[in-house]
Amino acid sequence: MKNIDAALTPESQPSLLASAYVRDVLHNTAKWTKFLGIVGFVLTGVVVLASVILMAFSTFIDEFGLFEDFGSLVFGFLYLIGGILYFFPSLYLFQYSQKLSATIHSQDENLLVQALEKNKSFFQFVGVLMAIMVGLYVVGIMFGVGVAGSLSGW
Repeated sequence: MKNIDAALTPESQPSLLASAYVRDVLHNTAKWTKFLGIVGFVLTGVVVLASVILMAFSTFIDEFGLFEDFGSLVFGFLYLIGGILYFFPSLYLFQYSQKLSATIHSQDENLLVQALEKNKSFFQFVGVLMAIMVGLYVVGIMFGVGVAGSLSGW
């Protein structure tokens, strides 16, 4: 079997970046992913700040009975976990944006490959997180149905 990679040397491959249209699409993609990455960083900061406030003032907040069942310390910890989880997709989007911008300016397809690796990391992280969340929802629904069934005497 013929080795395709050896047959396609850089001289024989057409450049993806030769087209002005492709560069324009990459430039627009870089702008939007940079925007979304920065918004993600800001929202991560807000969520982490909210978690710190909830945990720092937990005894004061709990006196008002706002979080009767769990307490504000637990909610603050959950917010902190959420903020940490939200940071990584934002980071991957921002890095993807930076690599795309560098690709456009330098016309280096190796940077495009690095950008696509960051894009892959973003979707892998979000996909795994989504699978975990769907699993937790299924377990929660099953638990809820089981509790409801036991309370109704099924």
